[in-house]
Amino acid sequence: MSTKEDTDEIRIESDNLKEFVKKLLKKYPDIKPHKEDDWDWTWSDEGYDAMEGGDFQLAEYKFEQLIVAEPDHFEGYEGLALAYQAEGRKSEAIILIDHAVKLANKLLKLDGIDREALNDMIVEQRDIHDM
Repeated sequence: MSTKEDTDEIRIESDNLKEFVKKLLKKYPDIKPHKEDDWDWTWSDEGYDAMEGGDFQLAEYKFEQLIVAEPDHFEGYEGLALAYQAEGRKSEAIILIDHAVKLANKLLKLDGIDREALNDMIVEQRDIHDM
């Protein structure tokens, strides 16, 4: 089992999401934003599976990769926020879930997400803010 000292953890400083994404780009130089094939979406499923199994470090890894591959899509931010929530990392989870909801709202206007999915995310957002 690895300790926090062994990990290559990147923290979100205050509300600087842009800097956080820049650090992720450096952490995963082989992943090019918007250039990955559809297989990168398996990272979301693998991230949620890891969380269900209690492996939050693996979940973080998968959702970070998804953020790098698709930085304008909500799913990586939402998943990473939920992983951080489970780990008690409230301030970072808030930044991520707020950004995920903002991106999802943009998709709703383009019919890229249904209202029910967005509403579920808003409930997650409230839960994170209330933790």
